[in-house]
Amino acid sequence: MKRLLVWLTFGAVLGSLVGVAVGKGDPRASLFVAGLGGLLAVAGGCVAGLAGNTKFGVISAARWPIIVGLLTGVAIGGVVGATTSFGPLMIALFNPDLPPRDFAAVFGGLGGGVVGAACGTLLGAAAARLW
Repeated sequence: MKRLLVWLTFGAVLGSLVGVAVGKGDPRASLFVAGLGGLLAVAGGCVAGLAGNTKFGVISAARWPIIVGLLTGVAIGGVVGATTSFGPLMIALFNPDLPPRDFAAVFGGLGGGVVGAACGTLLGAAAARLW
């Protein structure tokens, strides 16, 4: 439980800093990104706990499927997000003032990469557990 609290605090602090940087003075942006950062950090802590405890700096054989899943998920998610209609959805959620015509591919690629990374990491962790 103590480890998850550390992960949550770390993710929330980093998320709030990103929210301050991109929020244009809106305090809700900082709170939203802090919550999202905390949620993703707790999910990352759970995945790291499922992958097994090894020393830092040493990549065990059980972690290779997680790393491969992460990189594959980012690549596939980025391409799929940039080529589908995921970009206008991301723009509508995060910055409705941007013109979708100009930024749809960029936002779609970024959002798809994040979603793909999460899905790939979880699939890699499941594969590592079965391995």
